[in-house]
Amino acid sequence: MKPLHLTNTQLERFVTLIDKGEDTDCWNWLGSVSNEGYGRFTKKNLSTHRIMLYLTIGPYQGLALHTCGNRQCCNPNHLYAGSNRDNVKDALKDGTHPVGEKHPHAKLTCTDVKKIRRLLGKGLSNQDIARRFSVSAKAIYNIKKSRTWVAVQ
Repeated sequence: MKPLHLTNTQLERFVTLIDKGEDTDCWNWLGSVSNEGYGRFTKKNLSTHRIMLYLTIGPYQGLALHTCGNRQCCNPNHLYAGSNRDNVKDALKDGTHPVGEKHPHAKLTCTDVKKIRRLLGKGLSNQDIARRFSVSAKAIYNIKKSRTWVAVQ
């Protein structure tokens, strides 16, 4: 994270906008919140959990992640520096990462995947099935090898 430039007045205000509880509780942000549900602070629209992690451990690489899954939590005991991969793993575990047809880039539906599996079972080639569903042969291969759409049976 880039160096944090907050005045003493801003830091004092920041602390007053956190609903602190016990060390094990989530400390919820009481100020403005982004459309995604994350706390925001100052005109620069800084993420409150990033500010808190910076204030706690100093400059860090990567992202500020929550162990609690609460996007408004600012408890430093619930925050850690992690990678994008860590973030995706957490989101999948918490059920907050869209998968399958809920993913914004999904070209197939669960019904399509079931049809694809039936066609694969009949011996049709990946290329032929891909043309039918307007996707790549690699997408069909990944379904066939259970690399994607694993939850659809």
